[in-house]
Amino acid sequence: MRPVDVLVRAGELASAGEPFALATVVSVRRPASARRGDRAVVTAGGAVYGWVGGSCSEPTVVREALASLADGESRLVSTEGSCASEGAVEILVEPQLPAPLLAIVGE
Repeated sequence: MRPVDVLVRAGELASAGEPFALATVVSVRRPASARRGDRAVVTAGGAVYGWVGGSCSEPTVVREALASLADGESRLVSTEGSCASEGAVEILVEPQLPAPLLAIVGE
C-alpha cells in the first residue's frame, strides 16, 4: 500500500466513524526494512493497512495500537532488541477516535 493510500484509508475510516490508530515510523537504525516516514493504519479489529516494518515490528505495533485505542493515549514504540536483523525502529502510534455522540432528550 502506497503512503497516500494509507491516508486515504484513514480518511475512509474517519468518515465512517470507525476508530483506528495511525502508526508512523519516526526513527530507523539499520539494518531494518522500514524507512522513516513509512505509515500504517491499524483498525480496532487489528487489521493493518500500510507498512511499518517486517514480522518483528508489525505485531508490536498492532498490540500498542489496540492499547492506544483503549486508553486514548499516543505512544512511541521501539522494536530495539526484538528483531533478528538487530536493527531498530521507533514508531509513533496515534489513536484516532470518533467524537462521542451526545443526544439530549427532554428538558
